[in-house]
Amino acid sequence: MSGQGVAYAIFSDRYSSLKLTLALLSQVLLFTIFWDIQSNFDPVGLSIMVILTIVMMYRFLKIMVYPDVNKKREKLHLLGTFVIFAMSIYIAIS
Repeated sequence: MSGQGVAYAIFSDRYSSLKLTLALLSQVLLFTIFWDIQSNFDPVGLSIMVILTIVMMYRFLKIMVYPDVNKKREKLHLLGTFVIFAMSIYIAIS
């Protein structure tokens, strides 16, 4: 089975997006608990980071798994989402 077939088998489950969301949320929560600069932390930036992480994972998997996607357009959307993600990190730590 190719790598694309494995990725499709993992993420084609109907509850896989829920599992991925819970895994990302738990990872971000652990990251914020043990972060050194928690006194300067802004929760608005964290909420934007969580949402954009999920969106970026969805777009990346959409590019990798589905063959009938306009890859150039999705890569541009992914790049734009990453720029907004970087800005949300700045909001969270400043």
